[in-house]
Amino acid sequence: MILEVEVEAIEPEDERSWEQLANIGGISCRWSADDLSGGIQVAPRTLLEGVEFPAESEEYYFERCEEWACSWRTATDDLWVSGTFSIAGMTREAADALGAEIADLVASKAQERAAWERETEDWWPRPDCSGLAARVAERLGLPLDGVSNDGPYIDPPMPAVLIADEASRMAFCAVFDEAGQQVGLIQTNAGMAWTLPEAEPSGTTGVSALAAGEFWLLGGIVQDFTDGTNLLRAEVSPQSGVDEDAFFAAVASAVADL
Repeated sequence: MILEVEVEAIEPEDERSWEQLANIGGISCRWSADDLSGGIQVAPRTLLEGVEFPAESEEYYFERCEEWACSWRTATDDLWVSGTFSIAGMTREAADALGAEIADLVASKAQERAAWERETEDWWPRPDCSGLAARVAERLGLPLDGVSNDGPYIDPPMPAVLIADEASRMAFCAVFDEAGQQVGLIQTNAGMAWTLPEAEPSGTTGVSALAAGEFWLLGGIVQDFTDGTNLLRAEVSPQSGVDEDAFFAAVASAVADL
């Protein structure tokens, strides 16, 4: 009753929709009450040691406060807790105060559970986009350059997703040819091979691949690659003129070096 309203529903969100958060042991829930609603995301701090929320997103999430979305965050000894209120008249001060109360309640319940742990020894480091594109270019036989982009989000994600992306060492790279034409996109996430169905051998030793369909962000063919622990997703722009099979073969070969 922190909000002094009768909550009608608290629903866990599908793990497949929150794979980045689940990758670091987190969960997400939505709640609703009359015309009020919001979300709560909780992640253990096990994999957040030394991980910082993206500085360029601080103002958007934790200084602004809009009626349709006012985000908050707080940390306890063991948890990173954040959420968003969609409540008319919500202020920054009220959101932060209510969020702190919610975090205290979550922490008190979490004490009943065993500490979450995960092995990360085989996780990829975050690759440099320029270096990754250079490895693909060498195998493809075309000069390419890679530029780091913010991420694969059309709408701003919940703040917990961004901290999870940092913890999972996500890189999101736009790949261009020497004329400045975009050839494709490459995204890497450490530890996220568990999100894939069983993949097939890619032709590169130690790397499996799975056709992920069409139309990710460029309207092109998409392929996922994994070494059994980590995940790389690549898309070829249909306007680039680059042979899809050759591009994906070059990406598979580059994956083996990550």
